[in-house]
Amino acid sequence: FTDFSSLERVPWIRVPYPFQFGWPIFRADAILGMLAGFFASMCESVGDYYACARLVEVRPPSERMVNVGIGMEGIGCLLAGI
Repeated sequence: FTDFSSLERVPWIRVPYPFQFGWPIFRADAILGMLAGFFASMCESVGDYYACARLVEVRPPSERMVNVGIGMEGIGCLLAGI
């Protein structure tokens, strides 16, 4: 049995604010783990770009298009971390 009574008191929508859990702590093991995850995500994104281009029957993305896409993904990850 799960008690959901505490959900009655919380708002339906809550706007997040930066650093609500405090300032980040940087450790080498966490940095290496996140870099590995970001590298895997970049590889997947490149595959997604080519797959989407093939599905809609357009030319493959140029190197610049891929670079901009990866850059935007990096900015999104940075903002998500804040």
